[in-house]
Amino acid sequence: MKKNTKISLIITWLLVSSFGITTILVSESISGSSVNNIHDTSNIFFKELPHVSQKIAWNVNGSQICVKPLDQNDHEICSDGANGAIITWHDNINYLTTGLDIFAQHIDTNGAIKWDLNGTAICTSDDSQAYPHLCSDGAGGAIITWQDRRNGATYDIYAQHINSSGDVKWDPNGIVICDEKDDQYHPKICSDGAGGAIITWDDERTSSNVDIYAQRIDSNGAIKWDVNGTAICTESNNQGNPLICSDGAGGAIIAWVDARNGAYDIYAQRIDSSGDVRWEGNGKAVCTADDYQQNHQICSDNDGGAILAWEDERNGNIDIYSQRIDSNGIMLWVDNGTAISIADDWQYELQICSDNINGTIITWKDLRSGTQTDIYAQHINLNGTIQWTNNGKAICTVDNNQGSPHICSDGGGGVIIAWTDYRSGSKNDIYAQRIDLNGGSKWSVNGIPICIAEDTRFRPLITTDGAGTAVIVWLDRRNGDYDLYAQKLENPPPTSNHPSDIITSSKGSETINWTLIDDFAGGKYRVLANKSSGDYYVTVDWTSWVNNTSLYVPINRTKSGVFNYTIQYHDDQNQFGIPDTVIVRIRESDEGFKIYGYNLAIFLFATFLIVLIISKRFKKIVK
Repeated sequence: MKKNTKISLIITWLLVSSFGITTILVSESISGSSVNNIHDTSNIFFKELPHVSQKIAWNVNGSQICVKPLDQNDHEICSDGANGAIITWHDNINYLTTGLDIFAQHIDTNGAIKWDLNGTAICTSDDSQAYPHLCSDGAGGAIITWQDRRNGATYDIYAQHINSSGDVKWDPNGIVICDEKDDQYHPKICSDGAGGAIITWDDERTSSNVDIYAQRIDSNGAIKWDVNGTAICTESNNQGNPLICSDGAGGAIIAWVDARNGAYDIYAQRIDSSGDVRWEGNGKAVCTADDYQQNHQICSDNDGGAILAWEDERNGNIDIYSQRIDSNGIMLWVDNGTAISIADDWQYELQICSDNINGTIITWKDLRSGTQTDIYAQHINLNGTIQWTNNGKAICTVDNNQGSPHICSDGGGGVIIAWTDYRSGSKNDIYAQRIDLNGGSKWSVNGIPICIAEDTRFRPLITTDGAGTAVIVWLDRRNGDYDLYAQKLENPPPTSNHPSDIITSSKGSETINWTLIDDFAGGKYRVLANKSSGDYYVTVDWTSWVNNTSLYVPINRTKSGVFNYTIQYHDDQNQFGIPDTVIVRIRESDEGFKIYGYNLAIFLFATFLIVLIISKRFKKIVK
């Protein structure tokens, strides 16, 4: 009897082991590649698109651009088209001997300096060269223009082309754009779309007042329009501070402040690729409202025209107004401009960039609180309709002053804004915020720190790097003199958890609990599943997801078998994370327990032993 009991226990153990091993092998076969209808997902296309987010890409508190003795100042920045940037400035290194000089530097996507340490010399001619501006050459280099006093007591306009390797391509120390009598100064520049550039400037050649002139120069340094420039406006009284943007057809739209009517107004003119002005002589009136309009900004409307914004004193305070002008010089919004902000007290130091859908986003320094300056912004669409909160959305209203905002596109219809910030109470730091097209702040409330090193920073400038991320450069006094530092913002892609593989029945209720993680933005996801034939189909089409929230993806239980469920997902800037796959085995609800292979042999052997024992005990009973 005891012997038979021991044998029964052994048999029971064999049966349980058989069940356990079978379960393990079924689980392992679901997770492995041995199951016939598990299919490779490597042929699924995962799209790569521009992106931007809150990760700091380079050294904490910025990477050095130039830290030479004495000051660097009046810096400007443009994208290199390859996730980095080109920066130019005027430099005091030779101030006591030959005056101010022009230098430039290229910093790549990894924060590595590509040209000479502390910058490549663009112009070190006698006397002073100052106020450089630049634009991309479309091939990883830049064209740089500046005002130049090498010929005596007056300023002229010069330019230089530097390629992506840091080689200057035109005459040493630059070529003459305009050396007319008296002063030419404050040049601005935009690309002509063909490797060259269009340059505009303030011009005093008539001696009686300041006028506006422009010149086009090709990629080889050849002057394309009238010697010493084509007249844009020579109206009576002064015209000044011309700003420029491309018209998308090889020409440009130029806007300026104009005193022909007494008080300052805003005027504009379009000049085509051949140097012919396209609108009425001496420009179109953009705004001639009462009192002063000045400190304007301009950007392309991406449809051959331009959008302008300016500081406006028609209401007594300084407010912000804007206007869109088409390629024919027709004003498309309210006469004398649409009010962007007419809040209490002053709104000023505005900056502007395109929303990529024929409208614009404008940011400014705002004194409406009466006690401190804050940063605000507004979106106005192609029809001139205000899109966000009346009088602007608050970007940063933390304690103490914020100012000097600068703006660039985030590559997805929104913008990134950088500014100086005195919230520490003892020094200016650099902060930034990303705003989507709906006015949503995508990073921490009141912005994220870009540089909070010791001492003070000034004048942050920002550019898209050509891939949706952004590079910021600023003046920095941590070493005593004014130096140049820069930082890049980039977007780490979203990530996903990996839920356990699932064994369920046709009547089960389990779901796949994916959780996607990113910054504050979220994004969209879809889920692909394979049919029994192996072909993939969309089981969940593109659907919005919220950061760090379970998705509870349903399982299709119409057929039994083993299936892949693969999630594809991206953030709100279309940056895709790594797809994740969960394997699901669906059994028929009445399928019961099945044993295969080696486990079947164990089960049959155990059954044989049981039958043998029972038969022997039965014979004993019969006897």
